[in-house]
Amino acid sequence: MKSEVKQLDGGRVEVKIVLDKAEIAEAHKEAVEILAKSVKVKGFRAGKAPLYAAERQLNPNALMQKAADIMVKKTLFPAVYGQKIALSSQPEVEITKFVPAETFEYKATADLMPDVKLGDYKNLKVKREKIEKIDEKEIDEFVKSMAGRNRDWKVVERAAKNGDRAVIDFLGTENGEPFAGGEGKEYPLELGSNTFVPGFEEQIVGHKAGDKFVIDITFPKQYHPQMAGKQVQFEVKIHKIEEAGEVKVDDVLAEKMGFKSLDEFKAEVRKNRERVAESENEDKFLDALVQELVKKSKIMVPQGVIDRIAHELQHQSPEAAEDLLQAQAKSRAEMLAVLNALADEIQITVTDEELAAQLDALKVQNMSRPELVRQLSENLGVQEDIRARMRLDKVAAELRKMYSK
Repeated sequence: MKSEVKQLDGGRVEVKIVLDKAEIAEAHKEAVEILAKSVKVKGFRAGKAPLYAAERQLNPNALMQKAADIMVKKTLFPAVYGQKIALSSQPEVEITKFVPAETFEYKATADLMPDVKLGDYKNLKVKREKIEKIDEKEIDEFVKSMAGRNRDWKVVERAAKNGDRAVIDFLGTENGEPFAGGEGKEYPLELGSNTFVPGFEEQIVGHKAGDKFVIDITFPKQYHPQMAGKQVQFEVKIHKIEEAGEVKVDDVLAEKMGFKSLDEFKAEVRKNRERVAESENEDKFLDALVQELVKKSKIMVPQGVIDRIAHELQHQSPEAAEDLLQAQAKSRAEMLAVLNALADEIQITVTDEELAAQLDALKVQNMSRPELVRQLSENLGVQEDIRARMRLDKVAAELRKMYSK
């Protein structure tokens, strides 16, 4: 394999990668072995035919695609990271030439890490904000909300009204076709809680157990991008209507929550609120430290990097103005740049052992998502992305330590 680096305008870099015939042949063989497992050849059991016989049955385009995927997967990150280039984005791949058994060339382009002249990170003038005392009223409101969630419910034989709980089946369709997340069975919906899309709960009011009906809904324009502004229908069946019992804030509630008394329950709520307030205040302090370091540093963020981040932010906030997205993107890019520069300065690294441990933990957490587990095991790009995040977490922890109380 040969690779060649070329600097591009806009803070980007291009790496041209050329594989030799031996690498192409190896990828071809591996592609045949993978695809042959699902090919039936007369006279052989599925997956047991000789490779030369199975290859004759394969779709040539599918074989080329699989071989190309294997070659890129095996060579992209060794080639790119082997150049010791500091990247701030995942490489984008374009195959430029592919002649089976002869030639395979492709190029990978990515954003470079912005140039940073790091400021004096040892003397940042930032003050911690004073944590406001937790108001007793806030504690009482939380405890009352927990009492509301844990109150008793009694089945009633009447039409539903606000404050009741309707146990329903529902199926949402768009143009007659079900959509993702639009179905539920025996769902306990408290009417007036605004849990569902606006207009849904209001149309349950007045119906009784056993009723089957259709609700017409137009999703708000400011909603999840997949459903924003769409007109849909929900088929609804009501199993039962339940009336809420009295909300009681007492020792019985505390026992339900695992405490001996109401006073003990309130004391624990206060401790939790104080811990949250302390954590949030420390996060604000760290953010202020990084912002101050940005001001003290000289940073050249290419417009291409800002545009890419702004594009990502637009997916999260489709209605946001372009100038606001650009400002947020520039700020985020500068903060990431100084943190990475600080990591270089104080020699923060993530060892292969640390990365492996994190990857193992993520695999356990995501056992129900086999595709993600596969990516964590095989995709070097995903792995390097996680290493980069771990490095940022480490340098943030070091900055906290420098300015600990």
